[in-house]
Amino acid sequence: MRTPPVKRAPLLGPLIPWLLLGSVLGLAVLLVASRPLPSNDYSIYVAMGRQMLAQGSLLEQDPFTYTQPGQTFIHASWAYTLLCTFSHQLTGYQGIRLLVVLSLAATLLGLFFLARRGGASGGAAATCVLYSWLLLLQNLGARGQTLVYPLFLLLVALLQRPLRPWLAGLAGLLLGWVWTQLHGSFPIAILYASAVMVGSAWSARSWRAGLPAACALLGLVLGSSLGPYGPEIWVYVYLNGELPRHRDIVEWYPPSLRSFEGARFYGALAIWAGLLLWRRGVLRGSDWLLLLGFGLLGTTATRIVAWFGLATALPLARQLSTATEAPARLDRRHLLLLGLAAAFWLAMLGEGVPRQVELAPDTPVALAEALAAEAPSGRVFAPMEACGYLAWRFHEPSSSADAPMGRMPWPYFLDMRVWIYSDEVWDEFMSVSRAEPGWEQALAARQVSHLLLSHSFHGAGLLPAARSAPGWELVAEDAAGALFRRRSTP
Repeated sequence: MRTPPVKRAPLLGPLIPWLLLGSVLGLAVLLVASRPLPSNDYSIYVAMGRQMLAQGSLLEQDPFTYTQPGQTFIHASWAYTLLCTFSHQLTGYQGIRLLVVLSLAATLLGLFFLARRGGASGGAAATCVLYSWLLLLQNLGARGQTLVYPLFLLLVALLQRPLRPWLAGLAGLLLGWVWTQLHGSFPIAILYASAVMVGSAWSARSWRAGLPAACALLGLVLGSSLGPYGPEIWVYVYLNGELPRHRDIVEWYPPSLRSFEGARFYGALAIWAGLLLWRRGVLRGSDWLLLLGFGLLGTTATRIVAWFGLATALPLARQLSTATEAPARLDRRHLLLLGLAAAFWLAMLGEGVPRQVELAPDTPVALAEALAAEAPSGRVFAPMEACGYLAWRFHEPSSSADAPMGRMPWPYFLDMRVWIYSDEVWDEFMSVSRAEPGWEQALAARQVSHLLLSHSFHGAGLLPAARSAPGWELVAEDAAGALFRRRSTP
């Protein structure tokens, strides 16, 4: 009697979710690791961190500008500042890239396994990772927001488990405290926990079902208020949200259909509309609230699009799953193919990652060197995107009584920390940048000796005005911009 042959699984069938996951992860890491590093935010944090380490305390007065003498500010993301500084001291600019890559990889892998643990099929879990990555694209820079994405997933995992209320509250307290010291986006966690709390109680028709999420929510609120600034941190959150919007910072614009970010966001909304019209199941109560809450929030600012992708990824995986799909088994053939795919992406990463870190082309490296060669010190007016690099390049940290804030031989007008400057300082900065009438008198009143201007920001305003003004002469110029000095007067 012949033994019937063993039916083998299709070669690629069980591998498709894993290959999709690996491809998304490889592309995401390659994109982050190979792009030039913008120095506007990162450099100012490293400069602040060096001064914090020198003085042994939080930095609450600004040592880099001539417009903020003696004024204090809230340095909420002090932990991220120190993290950037330590990584830069150990590995230079490569350190922050490594941190961003690790954060992104942890986020995408965490999404996949959370979706699988929640009952989603392999294909649906991998698709939700692709969906989330596409919405994260514009927020993968060297910033604190990128490093708190894994904390958001920890909150999601926490609220997926049937924890005891006191344990959920304690976990929320710790998570809220850590998140708040790294980045000011912690209200996103509070919004997520609120949606889960209300949705769970709504679906179960019992307030007890929402009790663990309610305790986690309370812990998040308390934890965010236990840092060095206490409840005053909420003032920082308000200023850091409203002032950039009021002052026309691009990332706080509502997403436009004509932009890359807006097209992806509204495309995701269109996918959801199609799923809700033609899918087989019904959304959970919390999923409805997450979709509506983060969807409405995403229409207000481009910066929120990434959070919409993270908050709605797991509901999407549940929508795409089939309840009857059996778990796929991997045999030796599949493991061999996965090994070959992993080797391919490692080779791609080895070829795609630059051997030397390249700063963004608008970083005024050569102009800063020309400025240093001009004189021992002076005052410079520059675009805020460039001033973070100037702080990193010129500031000399100190803890002495004579110079408690260190020495800044080339202080500037303002930088990317929009929330620490008054409306009067901001309006003056914009007026001078546009070369409005009285710009030379304003610079003279501030005793500005040099102009470090960019072609992109000043090309239609201050740069041509400085070229034609008799009181200024050109010192150096390159692809990033131009450097002018004030002519000496008799």
